[in-house]
Amino acid sequence: MNRHRVTALLNPPQSPFELACAAEVFGTVRPQLPVHYDFRVCADHPGPLPTTVGYAMLVEDGLDALDEADTVVVPGWQPPGTPAPARVLAALRAAHRRGARVISICTGAFVLAQAGLLDGRAATTHWRRTGQLAAAFPEVKVEADVLYVDHGDVATSAGIGAGIDLCLHLVRSDHGAAYATEVARSMVLPPHREGSQLQYAVGGAPPPTPAKPAPRPACGRPPPPGPPPHRPRPPRAAGSFTPPWAPPAWSCGRTGRSSTSCRRWGPPRPPRTNRWHRSWSGPPPTSTAG
Repeated sequence: MNRHRVTALLNPPQSPFELACAAEVFGTVRPQLPVHYDFRVCADHPGPLPTTVGYAMLVEDGLDALDEADTVVVPGWQPPGTPAPARVLAALRAAHRRGARVISICTGAFVLAQAGLLDGRAATTHWRRTGQLAAAFPEVKVEADVLYVDHGDVATSAGIGAGIDLCLHLVRSDHGAAYATEVARSMVLPPHREGSQLQYAVGGAPPPTPAKPAPRPACGRPPPPGPPPHRPRPPRAAGSFTPPWAPPAWSCGRTGRSSTSCRRWGPPRPPRTNRWHRSWSGPPPTSTAG
C-alpha cells in the first residue's frame, strides 16, 4: 500500500509546537491503527536549524523533498510576515501545480499568501495576525472567526493549537471519521472541536467576579451565634461511660437531627473531584486489577 507522503517545510527559528501538531497526527505510529502516512521535514538550508525555544534540530533534506510530497505543511513562519526566499515560494508553487495539497499552520498562511496560493480565497491565521494578513494581502479573504479553512488543494489553520484541528480534519477527509477518531483518542483530544478561535482572543478587562455569599449550613439556617446552648445530659445507667470527648447533644433547628448528623457540624465530606459524583457517599471502589 502506498502511503501518503507528508513533508513539513521548516524555517529558522522554527516553533517546535506547530511542527509537533503535524508530526503527532501524521508521523506517529500507533500499533492499534494501520499506518497511512509517511512524515518527513525539509528546509531551504539543510543542517542544524534553530528553534524558538533555544535548541537546534537537525534537518537533513532540502527543498527537493517537496518534489515527492503529497501534502506540504508550512508549520508557522517566524517572524510573521517575513518575506520567504524566492526559491521557497517557487517550490511551493511547483508542488501545488503538481497536485500536492499545501497547508499552513498559524502564521504559515503568510507564506502561502506570498506564493499566491490564497489569491481570491478565504484563509485564516492566528487571531493576533488576522489584521496583519488582511492588510498585507487584500486579495485574500481573511476569516478571523474559524479554526481552519479547507479548499481541498489548499488549507490554512488558525493559531497554533488549531493546527491539530486542521490535521485531524484532513485525516478524516482522507480515511474517514472512524480512523480520525481513533487518532484523536490516542492524543486524548476531541476528534472535532466546535466554535472559533475568537473565544480565546484577548478582549477588554474581564467583568469583576461577584462576591460569594457567606456559606450557610445545609439545613438552611444560619449558624447559631456563639457556642450552642448547654443542655443537661440524661442520666447514665450504672456502669455506663460517656467519654469526655463526646460531642454536645444539641439538635438542628429544622431537621431535628442531632449535631453529629447535621451537616453544619457533622464530619467533613470527602473532596469533590471530576472522578466521583458529589452525591456518592461511599469509599471509592477498590480496583481488582493486578
